[in-house]
Amino acid sequence: MRASTRWCPAGPTRSWPRWRPVVRLGRRYSDWGYGPPQYLTLDRVRLAAEILHQTAYDQLIQGVDPSELTRAEIYPQIWDSSASLDSARHLFTPLTEFFRGAASTGHAMLIWID
Repeated sequence: MRASTRWCPAGPTRSWPRWRPVVRLGRRYSDWGYGPPQYLTLDRVRLAAEILHQTAYDQLIQGVDPSELTRAEIYPQIWDSSASLDSARHLFTPLTEFFRGAASTGHAMLIWID
């Protein structure tokens, strides 16, 4: 996953929390899907929860060109039209609630997309 202040609803002075790679402990992994697992520290989870909570979905997608998402290989790779941005709208509230729940209970996150 790639982060960009262009797509960050918090504006150019703040950025999305950065993903950190998970240490592989000397093992070789051949296929993690869309890359190896990443993690967010508790501080980053709290920051993401705050930003998501303060952001309306329309604000999040304002100025986003679906073709840029396709070129950046943003998962899921469904960004063939501006309507595809609207198709993810129903996922925004549960995502926000998930981050807020993790932040309020003191949890970091381990994330990978397969």
